[in-house]
Parts: sequence; structure tokens; C-alpha cells
Amino acid sequence: MRFYSIVLLVVTIAAVHSIEIGKSVKESVGELNKGQLRYVIYSLKDGVQSDVEDSGPPSESFKDMAEKIGKHDDSRYGMIDYEYEENGSPVKKRVLILWSPETATAAEKEIFHNAYDEKHAAAAGIDYFIQFNEKSELTDENLIAKLKVAPAIPKA
Repeated sequence: MRFYSIVLLVVTIAAVHSIEIGKSVKESVGELNKGQLRYVIYSLKDGVQSDVEDSGPPSESFKDMAEKIGKHDDSRYGMIDYEYEENGSPVKKRVLILWSPETATAAEKEIFHNAYDEKHAAAAGIDYFIQFNEKSELTDENLIAKLKVAPAIPKA
């Protein structure tokens, strides 16, 4: 059920702007759910097709994802199963990240930001939606700080 919910979220994001979903998007969601990936980075190709741009194995971290996503001057979505400690206890959260740098065009920022749908994110098992705009923000410390103040996505 969760696999189809995540695919539905990605499809919803794409449908809002008549974007085609690449085959690799569906495959990556399945791999993420099975624990075969730590994160997936999604991009738009030619402004009309959502596709997996990159991904990382379970041995990689947010730092690895941040290095990859932060190289770009245009917007991206990233989905990560993020693990950290809180009060000495391990915590694991699925986080949908919007990379929206200042260098991205206004139209592109609007496409990515407006496509987010909280209902579908909740159904997909995503716990938080976090936006980053500057490369200097892409650190574990900043992500944890944002997670502590961001409202959790209400569960469906």
C-alpha cells in the first residue's frame, strides 16, 4: 500500500503540471521502501518528465545527498529515510526535501512548490516536508533543526 501511495504522490506532483513520470521513478520508490536505497533525487527533464536523477545506497547519508542535490542551480525533490538521535534514542523519518536555490527560475520554483500535496504525502508515509534554498543550509544540523520546528505531516 505504501509503495502505491508514494507513486501516487509523485504522480500527483507531475499531474499538476502535465509532467510525465519516468519508469525509474516507480522503481526507485520500490527500492526505497525495501530499504535498498537511503534517498532518491528527482528532477524534471526538459520541463516535462519527472525522472530519477540520482540515488544513494543505505550506506550513504544526508551529507551525500546534500552534496549531490546542492550542485544544481535549479530545483529538485529529494526523498530520504533520515536517521538521527533525539534524547539518546534513534529516530527514523521519511523526509521530502525541496531544493529550491535562489538561482532557480521563478516558474520552476512555482512548479515544484505548488506541486506538493500534503494529503498525498501523508498517504505516502512522508513524515516531513522541508525546503532548502542555500547550499550552506544543507547540513545534518540544519535538517535536524528544521525537523524540530516543522509541523509533522498529519497521517491519513
